[in-house]
Amino acid sequence: MTGSIADRLVVQPEVAAALERLFANLEARSLPQGLVSQYLPGAVDLARDTPARELPGRAARLHVRRVLQRYARACRPTTAGVSDGRESP
Repeated sequence: MTGSIADRLVVQPEVAAALERLFANLEARSLPQGLVSQYLPGAVDLARDTPARELPGRAARLHVRRVLQRYARACRPTTAGVSDGRESP
C-alpha cells in the first residue's frame, strides 16, 4: 500500500502493527485468482488489471468503499415511502 496504514488510521499501536504485517505479507505474494474470486468477488476485474503488489490495498479500499456506499444509500431518505426502484441489499 502507498504510505503507512498507521498514517491513515487512528488505532491502537498493536492493531496498526498487525495491519502493517498483514498487508506486507499479502503484498509479498501474488494472490491466486480463485482466492480473490472466492473471498472478494467484487475485485475480480481489479485483480486482472492491477499489479500484484498493489492488489491487497486496492482490493481492501474497494471493498470498504462499496460497503460505505451501501450504508449511504440506506441512509438517504425516500419520498413518502416511494421506492427508487432498486432492490434492497
